[in-house]
Amino acid sequence: MATLIESCPFCNSGHLHIAHHLISHSVVCQNCKSKGPQRRVLAEAVLDWNHSSRVLRSIQREKMRPAQFKPQQRAAADSERLMN
Repeated sequence: MATLIESCPFCNSGHLHIAHHLISHSVVCQNCKSKGPQRRVLAEAVLDWNHSSRVLRSIQREKMRPAQFKPQQRAAADSERLMN
């Protein structure tokens, strides 16, 4: 079964390369040269790259999302706005 390799979480490039070392493998972005973890089994190297990519993308999305008020903060902000 083939596993799709996620694009680079840093530069969003799909130009990826599988690097084979003596007894390990890793995914390397050819655009920004970021490198995934080295694993003895190729499938594990790809799965770890994909996991890291998803985690980093979710963190980036969280940073871009506007700040959300907690219910207590929203109530305080609404009452302050009504008083002014």
